[in-house]
Amino acid sequence: MNTRLFIKKCSGLFSLQSPQTLILVNNQITTIHPKAFIPLGKLQRLYLSKNHLKEMPANMPKSLQELRIHENKITKIKKASFEGMAQVIVMELGSNPLKSAGVEAGAFGALKKVSYIRIADTNLTEIPKGTALSGHNIHLNKLHFQYSCVVNVCFKPIILSRKFSRRFF
Repeated sequence: MNTRLFIKKCSGLFSLQSPQTLILVNNQITTIHPKAFIPLGKLQRLYLSKNHLKEMPANMPKSLQELRIHENKITKIKKASFEGMAQVIVMELGSNPLKSAGVEAGAFGALKKVSYIRIADTNLTEIPKGTALSGHNIHLNKLHFQYSCVVNVCFKPIILSRKFSRRFF
């Protein structure tokens, strides 16, 4: 089955003006058209978990504050994946077959306000270069890498929130 997601501005699916939350969990979605989120300029929460996505959707709304895209089949994260998404606070990417080589350096660099990142239960062997941990203005409270294969952890001097939870493994 090859399920694709297309969102049209005139579609009955979005009869409400500018929804703030879109939950598309467990729908067997395999691909999302690059223009699918254009009519959703005020979307704050997007839940795409438990689908069959192999890559991060393109052109996600810049208004997003929460992205939950765990339990898919994502193997690569391009540097442009989170471009312009400076408002994201919560990022959930766990239970995807991510490998360290599949995460481009700086892929998480645009996430300026992120306070929670979960990349647990993956095939990562090191913390991706350019994550929020390598920046200077960090408000990260939790970083979860449980059940991952992280063996290489190297921190530069960073400022962390007092509530930071050291739950790497």
